[in-house]
Amino acid sequence: MDDIARKVDECRAWREVDADALTLLLRTHREVCLRDDPAQWSVSDVEAVTEALAERDLTPEAADALSSAWLTWFDFLVETGGLTPPSAAPRELRSLVEGTGEALHNIGMAPGDYGRARKLMAAMMAEGVDPDDENAVQAWMDRLLRDPARLAEVMRGPASPRRTVVDRARQTVDALPPVRLAPAAELAAAARTCAPLRTASDLARWVGEGRPLAEGGDDLSAEDAEAAGVAGRPWVFAAAVDAGLLRLSYTEVLPGPRLADWPDGDDDAVLRVWVGGFDAATSGPASLMLGSMLLTNLFLSDAPGLAVQELTGPLRSVVPGADELAGPALERLADYGAVRLSEDGGRVAITPLGVYAVVERLRRNGQHVRVLPDPSSLSAGELVSVLGTARAADMEALAAGWFAARSPLDGARELLSAVEAPEAYAARSLVVHLVDGLGRAVAPLWRELAGHPVLGGWARKILRDLGETPEEDRTGDLWMLLDAWGASVEQGYPEEAAEDIARLGEEAGPLLEVLWRLGHPAAGPVLNAVSTASPDKKIAKAARRAAFKLGSTR
Repeated sequence: MDDIARKVDECRAWREVDADALTLLLRTHREVCLRDDPAQWSVSDVEAVTEALAERDLTPEAADALSSAWLTWFDFLVETGGLTPPSAAPRELRSLVEGTGEALHNIGMAPGDYGRARKLMAAMMAEGVDPDDENAVQAWMDRLLRDPARLAEVMRGPASPRRTVVDRARQTVDALPPVRLAPAAELAAAARTCAPLRTASDLARWVGEGRPLAEGGDDLSAEDAEAAGVAGRPWVFAAAVDAGLLRLSYTEVLPGPRLADWPDGDDDAVLRVWVGGFDAATSGPASLMLGSMLLTNLFLSDAPGLAVQELTGPLRSVVPGADELAGPALERLADYGAVRLSEDGGRVAITPLGVYAVVERLRRNGQHVRVLPDPSSLSAGELVSVLGTARAADMEALAAGWFAARSPLDGARELLSAVEAPEAYAARSLVVHLVDGLGRAVAPLWRELAGHPVLGGWARKILRDLGETPEEDRTGDLWMLLDAWGASVEQGYPEEAAEDIARLGEEAGPLLEVLWRLGHPAAGPVLNAVSTASPDKKIAKAARRAAFKLGSTR
């Protein structure tokens, strides 16, 4: 039995309801709103489900059954405390569905006509036809009827706005590298220190067994807000409700289903509370979504930190006054534990909790976000593969997690062994950088590798950086350079190799003659890149000549 069937049975046990109508309603909710939880509803969910149901050829009886089942479902969730946070306020949801019921009934009186008319009207207006101009409408209909393919397209109708947004988001998410999430214990420990949630939980405990809602509203009365110490701070009540520390019935505010989880519940329960309260606690009165947009842009930047002006740049055309509003928005995010601000407030970095918030919000909207595995359980070869797909911002943390289970020397030896094959040049550059970060602890290993045919150039360079004087080996040094340039070309930055070689001036030509003879697997890609990207025509010509010679030997 799937979750929807189980929920339908639970509702029927509570009160008689048309099982087929309720099943259709909940399956439409799952399909259109991409919700895994049939007990979580927003205002936009009600609107999207109404739109989807309006597309069906409903009889008046079916429309009435759906409306009745919908109201019964909301009554069941509210009376049993089953409405999953964060959801819209119960009174608002019920009011919307009451209006929807009348609309569905009217549609049912003319099954099929409403959906077809709405699709035709939408297509007509999208093409700039004035629906009040009878001649223009008739001409448009005549053209449409002569084009069966276009008619079929119009009758399919446009995707729902939510589906369009979700599909665009999915394209963005699919293009993202896998994301590293900090261990749940680390995230929960940070979440438990969240000051805004402490304030929200204090309010929930003040409410006690329950308080009446403000007359005609979905929050505390002004007197209760004053007595609770939250007057003028509506976000506290909203965050407590969204986090599940409080819940609303149609007339009261009551203890929420997650109040017992905060702050002493298990790690997963604490994180559910934290992410539930995120939107309400970080939204500002001037721009409700600015905090979320800033956090998402910071996440997508794949940078350890950004200047605030750089972060707000892409939002200036979307959010009026973004630069002025960003400061307060980032302070709210910092208070909630999602970002860290520099002392002067000029730079901002996302925290592990902030990454978790973005990932959970994407998941809540039906997106599948790829998450990197725990590095401590990986072999050296597996770690190298993971590093090759990870975001730059995650690499050092992944390496630190892997090295935590090993001694620096043993871990370095395993990693370097995993990239000693000549063709592993892109991964080799990355691994050498990570091992170099271990400092003198691995100097004995670099001495061992100084004569290695593939790793020797790197080993000698690092030993020189440490103040030692290893024996010179020009071939090994050139092999190292091809590793680095090959990695740049493979990662889509051919200009880096071209610019490095151009800086050699007259020495570039003789160097290119040597490079093609080394037998390095990146020689061909590097020479081709230099031949097309070099700012120096003479060097570009020399690179083409070297690439031709290399190709003729294969």
